[in-house]
Amino acid sequence: MAILPLPPAPLLPEQSSTLPPAKSLPQPHFRIARTVSAVMGTLEVLALAVLQPLAGLLLAVHTWTIKYTSQVMLEPLPALTSLLTVLFYVKFRRSRNSGKTRAATGWSILSAIALGLTASSKYTYCIVGLAIVADAVWLALAARTPRDDAGAPNHHLRAVIFDLLLWGLIALAIFFATNPRLWSDPFGRLAQSLLYHGDYAQSAHVRQFNFPFWQPLVYLLGPVPWHPGVFVVMLDIFITVLAGLGLGRLWREYRVCALWLAIGLGFLLIWPTKWPQYILTITAPLSLAAGLGMQGALWEPLLRSLQRRKAPDGPALRTAGDQRIARRDSRRALPWLVPGIIALSLLALFPLIYQAAVALTDFNAISIRDGIQGGVWRAVWQGLTGQAQPVTVALFDSMTRTKEVHWAGPTVLGQLLGGAAPDLLAFNLLWVVLSMLLQAVLGVAAALMLHRRGVRWRNFWQTIFILPWAIPEFIGALIWLRILEPGFGWLALAQAIPTDAAAHPICRRPGRDPGAVARGRHLVWLPLDHAGRHGLLEADARRGLRCGRD
Repeated sequence: MAILPLPPAPLLPEQSSTLPPAKSLPQPHFRIARTVSAVMGTLEVLALAVLQPLAGLLLAVHTWTIKYTSQVMLEPLPALTSLLTVLFYVKFRRSRNSGKTRAATGWSILSAIALGLTASSKYTYCIVGLAIVADAVWLALAARTPRDDAGAPNHHLRAVIFDLLLWGLIALAIFFATNPRLWSDPFGRLAQSLLYHGDYAQSAHVRQFNFPFWQPLVYLLGPVPWHPGVFVVMLDIFITVLAGLGLGRLWREYRVCALWLAIGLGFLLIWPTKWPQYILTITAPLSLAAGLGMQGALWEPLLRSLQRRKAPDGPALRTAGDQRIARRDSRRALPWLVPGIIALSLLALFPLIYQAAVALTDFNAISIRDGIQGGVWRAVWQGLTGQAQPVTVALFDSMTRTKEVHWAGPTVLGQLLGGAAPDLLAFNLLWVVLSMLLQAVLGVAAALMLHRRGVRWRNFWQTIFILPWAIPEFIGALIWLRILEPGFGWLALAQAIPTDAAAHPICRRPGRDPGAVARGRHLVWLPLDHAGRHGLLEADARRGLRCGRD
């Protein structure tokens, strides 16, 4: 609509969707189209700010939202209309609960119109409609009271289904009215457009990128990486963290938005196409959850702290004599508390301090020896006293690593927070969640089985199950790595060398000393024997694993 009054411009040649966008577009069409996109993005921020001011602020600085609502793309309009669909639905719910039937009907019609505009803009944003349907059905099922007969029909659910059908028909009518391409052949062209999205998701262009299913989480945990220096504020990872803190409050206050976020994120994880602009389908509810999280975790505690400081002090709870007695008791208890404080400091605080010191250096696998021998403390002391300048740390460049630890300062932390490795962060978070969930399921299942009567050797099985927890995670990881490493692990080496090891090609290479191979294999197996895991060693030794055996 914005470019219709403009004079005609030369048409761009039609190209495949797999090719990059055109590098130049005619003026002033390009400028006006970008202006319209920016205006729609600004309206989306204002609409969310009406619902929750902090959420609007966070959405306004979200780099992915800024990028794709300031370019000539499809995203700005459906991002705005999908948010309006939910806002009008929320107003509809509040009006109905307060008994304003006419106002509720008007808000419902506006919500349906916004959903129809969303569908005619981009199909993927219609996820918001599924969230509204799920919320309406949820409320209808929750409205059933215990007094209702269990076999009686749910009249609340019937009324909600009828309202949803009318709402959906209005949205469908708006969708066809605002989509002129469907007028000549509605069903044929609609089927063609739907099949196109499915075929494109399975195309070679999508498969060649081979994104993992958690790629949307990578986008949410880091800012836009392609325009260095353009974004002054990059808080995407903090917005995602705050959203995690505000999920509970989002469910209590805006359940439809929580469902919108959950259904949208689930769709993004399942859908094969993993382009970054797709996360704009959930950035609005994500920012709302982040705003509520910021309000509950930061803003409200700060206000309560300021109010307590402004409040007048209460009467003194202790007299001077009581205070003297308390100080005397503290002095008497101090000798008994000091050993525990020292032990707690060594066991809990020192590892945290050491990890904080390591984070300020370029400590890596090559400089482990120097770091353990005091290189970490040396580098930190030189950096804090100004004796050394911070070095530039390349997180994924092993060629620049040295055997000595150097002062790096907070540059590494700045790189991580600036989106240097969002893929690693997303993988680690996913690994932690899934591993803890699996451990909880297996642990509870084992506990329930052992709790049954008649289980033989219950104490033995409890001891077996507690061993993985008793072994430190780092030691356990090294053991599993040594056992299962595909190239040089114990299992791989045991399978690679036959019984007649002297005839193996690895022992018959020119210049290869079979005795040296035997001694090397013995040294490899020795740590396992010392760890008390000598069963496999003895079995392999009986098969004659040592080369050049007499």
